[in-house]
Amino acid sequence: MRVLGFTKKWSKLKQEEFTTFRFHRRDRDWEAGEFVQVVYKPRSKDREPLGIAKILTKEQRNTAPDWGGAGVPVVTNEEAIEDGFANWGEMFDWLAAAHGLHRLATETMNKFTLRWVETEFEPIPVSQEAKDFKKARVEMREHIISAFGIPPSELRRINGQTTA
Repeated sequence: MRVLGFTKKWSKLKQEEFTTFRFHRRDRDWEAGEFVQVVYKPRSKDREPLGIAKILTKEQRNTAPDWGGAGVPVVTNEEAIEDGFANWGEMFDWLAAAHGLHRLATETMNKFTLRWVETEFEPIPVSQEAKDFKKARVEMREHIISAFGIPPSELRRINGQTTA
């Protein structure tokens, strides 16, 4: 079983399901359905195993428009917030400091949704209402984009959100 490490104890790690963004592994990339050992500070003497999680989904994301791969969706402000950042700009700054702008500009990232299988603490369950609301919000957004021809960047501006 491979290790999926975190250098910060994000509050999202207390939820039953959580997301994270990772660059592709050079040896063998992560796969949906794979079980991973989630570890805090994996390369430190203070290493702390947090439990076992299953990768439920794996999706491709660019960190900015026209970067990484053509036709790959860009990380949205909502995804950045769900991942534990205040907004997309804060996420971008954190990734740039950790990985450098060249990597952000030339590579796509994996967006994983994981679910705890085994852990020392009791995860906060994801209610069906929350799942239904999130699905409805995504469907409504996609409908607005397709029905009115509004590009996602313009939709974010209309909602009063910024992406850079």
